[in-house]
Amino acid sequence: MYSYLSFLHIVHWIDILEIGLFSSCIFFFCRWLKQDRQSNRPCLKLLSYFYLGCAGFVSAYVFDLYAVVQFYTYSWPALIMLFIIVHQKSLQKNYVAARTIKPTQQADLNTWLQIMISTAFKSIQYKKDLIFIIEGKNNLDDFVTSTTTFNAPIQKQLCNIIVESSLCKSKSQIIITQHGTLRTISSGWKKEIDHVWLDNKTKTYAPWEQEALYWCTHLDALIFYIEPTTKKCTIIAQGNRVPHLSLEKAMSIIAQYIRKSSLSLQKNTSEKGATL
Repeated sequence: MYSYLSFLHIVHWIDILEIGLFSSCIFFFCRWLKQDRQSNRPCLKLLSYFYLGCAGFVSAYVFDLYAVVQFYTYSWPALIMLFIIVHQKSLQKNYVAARTIKPTQQADLNTWLQIMISTAFKSIQYKKDLIFIIEGKNNLDDFVTSTTTFNAPIQKQLCNIIVESSLCKSKSQIIITQHGTLRTISSGWKKEIDHVWLDNKTKTYAPWEQEALYWCTHLDALIFYIEPTTKKCTIIAQGNRVPHLSLEKAMSIIAQYIRKSSLSLQKNTSEKGATL
């Protein structure tokens, strides 16, 4: 037993304490890297790079490559910093996804709408004016390019984290369900609109409005956006555009649209159940 301890250079209980401390740090760091859900092969990309670096150090020690061991020993902090810099975006996504958000009951319609309006104003302060899309019966996964997925109830703390991070840019799309669930952040539509569809009046609209009008003609989503200069809200739904709305009027229209859509969905579900 003593020979094994000597091989590990353990001669005092303090050595065991130090080994336990560093082992715990490495263990929790690996668990954090394992939460990488942004790569095409989940739980492999970042963690595999870290394992590769550790394997290089162990191999150099086993084969008694003195120069390589010394390089690892003295440059390890710099290598960790280089690793963090190179994978900054992926690590930041893991950080946001791993932030502890206190679970709450699903907010009612007026509450989460107010949170969204507040988030829109906060994004303007950060010069990241956002476009909010409320899903209807049509799932938007096949139509938008998702950058980060949440599927979490809308909460003010979560929205603040998103706005303050670099995950969303100006004109990023925030996808929301009619039940107050924050689904995903999107960088835009997957398919460009057919400009033949644009008439003379529509051509004068902003690019995001042209895209919103096109897709809302084909989908049952509602899109709203707060203009940074006028602080007025523009709503686009069912191929119609309603600009320059006050916040009170905009919230009223959005709430009315969601209630009407929910009642229609419940009615269709009941009719299908009766038919079966």
